[in-house]
Amino acid sequence: MKRIQKKDIVIFLILFIISSIIYWNYISMHYATDTYNIMNIGYKEYAIQNSFNDGRFFMFLIGMIAQLVNLPIEGYVIGTVVIAIIISCIAVIILKNMIMKLKPLKGKLYEIIPILISFVTIFNFMYVENLYFVEATVMAVSILLYLLAVKRQIETEKYFDWKSLLLVILATFCYQGTIGFYLFILLAFLLIKHKNDYKTILKKLGVGILFAGASFLLNLIQIKIANYVSGIEQQRLNGVENLLGTAWMVARNFHSMIYEIIFQESCWLFPKNYFLIFVLCILLIGIIYNLKEKEENTTGDFLLLILFLLGITFAMCIVSITSYDTGRIHYPVGTMIGILFTYLYCNTNVFEKESKMRIITVFLLFVYILAVIRKHNSIIKYA
Repeated sequence: MKRIQKKDIVIFLILFIISSIIYWNYISMHYATDTYNIMNIGYKEYAIQNSFNDGRFFMFLIGMIAQLVNLPIEGYVIGTVVIAIIISCIAVIILKNMIMKLKPLKGKLYEIIPILISFVTIFNFMYVENLYFVEATVMAVSILLYLLAVKRQIETEKYFDWKSLLLVILATFCYQGTIGFYLFILLAFLLIKHKNDYKTILKKLGVGILFAGASFLLNLIQIKIANYVSGIEQQRLNGVENLLGTAWMVARNFHSMIYEIIFQESCWLFPKNYFLIFVLCILLIGIIYNLKEKEENTTGDFLLLILFLLGITFAMCIVSITSYDTGRIHYPVGTMIGILFTYLYCNTNVFEKESKMRIITVFLLFVYILAVIRKHNSIIKYA
C-alpha cells in the first residue's frame, strides 16, 4: 500500500474545511422526509422498509446499529452528513491523483487546476441532494468505491479484474442510484488513457457494463429476498418489472422528462439552462482546439461522452421511474462538466499553452465553481 503523501493530507483538510463551510446548514442539522419517517417509525422499521427492502444493505446495517445504541436523531443526521463530506473529500483526492498521473505536469498551476476540477466533479450541482438525506454516507461511499474500481481498471492492462468487480458490487449494495457514475467516468478515463484506441476502449467499457449489469442483478436478487423475508414489497424500482413499457413511456416523453427537467432545469438544482450553456462553452473550446490541432479528436470524444450520458440518463429514468426527476439519480449529469474539464486537462494543451484559450478555459472553470457553490448556498439556506 502506498504511503499517503503529506501534501494530500493538507489538501484534504483544506477541502474538508471549505466543504463544511459550504454545507454548514446541513451539518448543523436539517430535516428531510426520511428524517421525519425515522422519527415516526423508528430506526429498525426504517432500516427494513427503506434500506433492506430497497437493496441498500449497508444502510440497513447503519440503521440497525443506530437502533442498537439508541442514537439521537440529531446525531444520526449530522453524523451521516459529516462522514459523507469526509468520504467525498477523499474521493476528490483520489480523482486528483488519477488526473495528475495521466498528465504529470510541474508547477503550482498544474497542482491547483486538477484539485479544482476534481472538487467540482465530485461536489457537483447534483451532489447537494445527496447530502439532504440520511443515505448521504452510503451515497458517498458508493461514489468512492466506483471511482476506485475505475482507477483499478485504468491502471491495469487486464480487461477483467476481480477486485474491480468486487468494488462495483459493494458500491451498488451501498446505493444503486449512482451506478451510472461508474460507467460514465469509466468511459471518460478510457478515452483519456487509450487515446484513439477505440478497440481497447470498447473492450474495457464492455467489461465495465458487464460488471454494472452483474452487480445490479445481484442487487435485484437481494431486494427480492428481502421483500420475501419482510413481507413488504419495495416501490422504488418498480420500473424494473415493466422495462419495455416504462422505456416506451420515457422515450415518448423524452423532451419533457429528460431534456427539459434533467438537462434544462437540472432537476431544479442548478439555474435553468446553466448546465447546457457550460457544456456548449466547453464543446466550443474543444472544436476550436480541433481546428488548430487537426490530428486530435477532442470534438468526437466530447460528442461520444454526451451521447453516452444521454443513454445513462435514459436508463436511470427507466429503472427509477418514481424518482426520475431527482438529482441523486442523475449524479452523472452533475459530473459531466467536470469530466469535460478533466479531458481538456489530460488530452489537450489548453491548460499548458499560454494563450487566450487558456485564460478563457480557466475563467470558465472558476465561473462554474462559483455558480455551483452559489446555487448550493441558496438551496441549503432553507434547509
